[in-house]
Amino acid sequence: MDYQYLDAELKKWYKQYVEIACKGDLQYFIFEKKEKATQSEIISVEAHLQNKLPASMKEFFLTYSKYLHLRTNLSQEVCDSLPFELRQIFSAELLLSLEDLIEYNKDYAGWIASCFNDENNTYDKVWHNKLPFIHVPNGDYIALDLLDDSDEKRVVYLSHDDGEGHGYTLGKSFYEFLKNYVSIGCCGSEDWQMLPFIRNQNSGIDPACENAKKYRQIIGMVE
Repeated sequence: MDYQYLDAELKKWYKQYVEIACKGDLQYFIFEKKEKATQSEIISVEAHLQNKLPASMKEFFLTYSKYLHLRTNLSQEVCDSLPFELRQIFSAELLLSLEDLIEYNKDYAGWIASCFNDENNTYDKVWHNKLPFIHVPNGDYIALDLLDDSDEKRVVYLSHDDGEGHGYTLGKSFYEFLKNYVSIGCCGSEDWQMLPFIRNQNSGIDPACENAKKYRQIIGMVE
């Protein structure tokens, strides 16, 4: 997995967001990257989770960073320039934290126990056997599907409030999701922000779709 390529892409997006979206005002902009994780830290987290992390996720934490946070806000001018199908995008957000996986999964277990405990219910069932790794600002989660037969578990969206994207596949693996999410500028982790770049429930994010091309052009990421 080429995480150095993704690092370069993230920095390009951040530069464009700063220049285009806020004209140099960094008050609400974050690009923070901490040191790499150690093997002992990975082992400790896996012990708490009682699950192994996919190889591509472990490689991210071990070779790139154990904590990455990118956040930018789009100016009202840029938001107003977006076509109707992209009008839900108002920021970019990516937060990946090895340490936070433990807290996310405690919270996830609480949702299962209190709200989504009926595995015979179609909506509830989607929540079961997942390992969340991104906490969405609205309270939803992006998670690994532990029932996936492959070692590199597919990435799915978990909505707590009847979101349209509930149960949607966002990528066939952690790396595919991350690569494609970066390719659309980390355009917001809520389902309705990603749905314009997803063809159907099983396709995952498509960075080559027309909406992705439009968005890159508006932000100035000319191919």
